[in-house]
Amino acid sequence: MKRPYLLIITVTMWFVFTGGISLSEDFNVESIEAYRQAAEKNPHDAKSYFNLGIACLKSGMYQESIESLKQAIKIVPDDAEAHKALGYVCLNLYLYEDAIEASKQVLRIKPDATAHYNLGYIYNASDDKDSALKQYEILKSLDSELANKLLKLINK
Repeated sequence: MKRPYLLIITVTMWFVFTGGISLSEDFNVESIEAYRQAAEKNPHDAKSYFNLGIACLKSGMYQESIESLKQAIKIVPDDAEAHKALGYVCLNLYLYEDAIEASKQVLRIKPDATAHYNLGYIYNASDDKDSALKQYEILKSLDSELANKLLKLINK
C-alpha cells in the first residue's frame, strides 16, 4: 500500500474536505482546554465536541480529534461537516477504511460534487483506482473541474 503525500495537505484540499474551516486560526492549549470544558459542561451539544475535534486536529492531537468528532456524530448522526472532518483526520492517519466510511456518510447526508471528489481522493490514496474512477464517472456530470482534478490524481 502506498503512503501518499497527505500529512501536509494544502489549504485547497482542507477547504474541500471541511467546507472552508479556516486553517489560519491558531489553537493553543488554553483554547483546546476551553473547548474541552464546554464539551464537558454541555455533554449533549454536538457543536462543542465538533469544535474540540477541530481544535485538536489543528493542534496535531489526532486521536483526541477522532474521539471528539465521533462524539459529535453520536449526538447528531447526520452532521455532514463532522463526518467530513472525521474523514479528513482518518485519511491523514492512513485509516483508509474509516475515512471511506466517513465519506460515504457525507454522501448519504449531503450528496454533492465535493463529497464524491473526497471519496474518490480517499479511494485513490488507498490504491483503489477502480473505486476512484467510479467516483470520477459520477463527478463528471456534477462538476467537471473537480472531476478533472480527481482524474489527474488517479493518473499520477
